[in-house]
Parts: sequence; structure tokens; C-alpha cells
Amino acid sequence: MIRWDVPGYEVVFSTRQGGVSEGPFQSLNLGRMTGDEPERVDENRRRLCAEVGADPEKIALNRQQHTAIANRAVPGSRGVPGDGLWSDTPGEPMLALAADCLSIAIARANGSEPALAVLHAGWKGLLEGVVDECVRVLGGSRLQAMIGPAIGPCCYAPPASERGSCALASSTYGVRGSARCAQPASSRSNAPICARGAIPNSSSPSGARASRAARTVSSVSLRADDVAERLERIRAEVGSEVTIVAATKYVSVDDMTALAEARVEVVGENRAQDLQAKHAAHGDAFRWHFIGHLQSRKAKIVNGICELVHSLDSESSAKRLEIPALVEVNLSDEESKSGIAPDDLPRFLDLYEDVRGLMTMPPLAEDPEASRPYFRRLRELAEEHGLGELSMGTSQDYRVAVEEGATLIRLGRVLYGGDGR
Repeated sequence: MIRWDVPGYEVVFSTRQGGVSEGPFQSLNLGRMTGDEPERVDENRRRLCAEVGADPEKIALNRQQHTAIANRAVPGSRGVPGDGLWSDTPGEPMLALAADCLSIAIARANGSEPALAVLHAGWKGLLEGVVDECVRVLGGSRLQAMIGPAIGPCCYAPPASERGSCALASSTYGVRGSARCAQPASSRSNAPICARGAIPNSSSPSGARASRAARTVSSVSLRADDVAERLERIRAEVGSEVTIVAATKYVSVDDMTALAEARVEVVGENRAQDLQAKHAAHGDAFRWHFIGHLQSRKAKIVNGICELVHSLDSESSAKRLEIPALVEVNLSDEESKSGIAPDDLPRFLDLYEDVRGLMTMPPLAEDPEASRPYFRRLRELAEEHGLGELSMGTSQDYRVAVEEGATLIRLGRVLYGGDGR
């Protein structure tokens, strides 16, 4: 075990040693979704909890999906989607699992109102903003962090097309922490964090929110002329019947001006907070779409700004949404992807009366042709249900998406001058 010596908390990071699992899971495997024997996993979890004096039955554990969702820990909770857990309740045990991703602990260190977060962070989660979200929910002006062991870069890396974005995302976080490295483990390993906050009773943090550094496409401001030239070239490629949605997740509020000057008409934002900030500064300069994971509690913000949501995938969001939407369908059956299962589409369409079409995200691949079967299947589903709009295709595969019937394409790097030009 690797223990984080932070006053007021009990936090340990496990290694592969000290458990009872055998074969490819040897020895301290804590994940049930690995094929390991459940009773061995239970014993491994019991041993880990013993290190921090926690009750295994009360562990809070997310269903990790490479998201930016941070859930307040509830004793014994299992299966709630999310990649961060936090608590300001004394003795609350939380478990975050990781194999080829990072396990991170963040502690509020102001002494008077302690709180703790644990999170699972791979490159996808970092891009989604899981660290940002945990910093936000903890709040306070003083935070400390610890990064646990993880598999080495020899065994795991994001696709070449995403590496610049990952480096950028990792450079923007304002939490200082110490990092310890472990020897690379098998890809079937789990290197989790188990934490128990020995902290006083208090309400959930409601003080000053932690500031988040603005994420931009590059360290140099966007040039309107360059964006306009790329935009016109792509418009000529795809035709007037395809709507180009400029993905602005990594475009700063200031750089949105360059997009307006380049005559970008439609922008798509991933986070409700960023949507608010950019809309407040630029208002009617654009038509606004929401293309990120839609949390039901953020639906009110989206309702007031956007003309279309691309990512409706939950009953709770459907109950609060008031604008036209596309249903996100997970055709690759990847746990890291949002979206409903194709077989659930008929039932889901009955939940919301203003569904205009479908959206999907195929698995990341170097070859754009690898996306074609997923785009084709989405078109077939839309035709089966009489839906006209198809949001599919990003910088790396938008040409294939258009060939398969896309009516909306979500573009970032190819507009702003990164990979995929």
C-alpha cells in the first residue's frame, strides 16, 4: 500500500500486492468486471478497507465511464455513472478503481471545512474535465492532491490525433499535487484508491468555487482569416445541406470572437458552465447547440440558450428538457461512451416528443473508414423511426459521415488548425 500522509484523512493507494486473486488477476484485483472470481474480489476489497478502518459494506463505488461526473458519496452505493466521488461526511469510505488510468485524491486543506474527493482519470476523463469538476465541488482556496500508481506509457497511450489535447488539458489544472510512479503492471490490473475522510460534520461545500483555467485550442489566439479559409473549404466539400457545428470545448471566451469574424454560424459546447460564459459574452453572434453529456440538473441552462441538444440519453434529462433534441445512441457498446442501447430506442422515443434525430460517437480509430459501419447503422436506425437529423462525424472522419448521410458534423481541430487539416 502507498499511504498519503495528509492530516485529517485516511487515504491509501493499492498496488498489485497483498491480495488473494490468482492467474492474470494476481493478486490484489478489486474490479468485478474483469472475470475474476467475485469472492476473491470481495476479500481483496476487505483487505484494502482494513488499511483505512473502513466497512466494506459501506464503500461508495461509481460505475466508471470516463466522464466528468463527480457524485456525492452515499454509503454502499454502487453502479451510479461517474468517475469522481466526494464527501464532507466523517468516516465515509470511497473507492475509485484504475488500471491503465490514474487514481487521484484531492483534499480540501483549509482545516475548518474538510472534504475529500477520489477519482478515476484516464486521458478521456481528463479531456472531459473530471479533475476540474472535483476541484469545483470541493471548492475552497486550499487544495492538495496525490496521484497514485498507474500503468506506464509503454502500455497505454491515446491516439495520435488526441495527444495534443491531452497535453493541453493536463497543463490547465490548478491543483498542486505530488506524484509517485509504480512499475508498469499488467493491463488487467487495478491500481485503486480507497479513502475514508476523518472529518467533522458540515454541509456540502458552498463557499468560493475553485477557479478553472480557461482551456484554449492553442497558446496562440485563433486567427479569423485562417478559420474562415478552412470553413469555406469544408463547406465546399460537404455541401450546403450539411450543418457545420464548430466544437468550442477548447476555445476560450476571447477566441470566440475570431469564430464570429470567420462567419461561423453554429457552435457546439460541451459544458453548461462554459456555455453560459460564452453566451454571456457573445450572445446572438452564433446559433448555440449543446453537444456534451447532458446532466438533468443543467437542462435549465441549456433550455435558455440552445436551439438543439445532440446528446439526450437519460429519462431524467428528458423530463427537464424543453427544446428539440437528438438521441445519443451507443452503437459500439463501449462503457466509456454515453448513449442508449439501440434496442432501447423505441421506448426512449416515447419519453420525449421533440426528438429530431440521432447522434453517435464511434470508437476512436486512426482510419476514418473504421467509423463507416457505425454511421451507416445510425442512418438505418433513423430511417426505421422516421427521423431526419443525423449528428455524426468529427474532424477525423467527417467525410465518411457525410457519405453515410450526416446532416450535422461536429468539427474542432480541422477548423482551428490542428491534426486532421
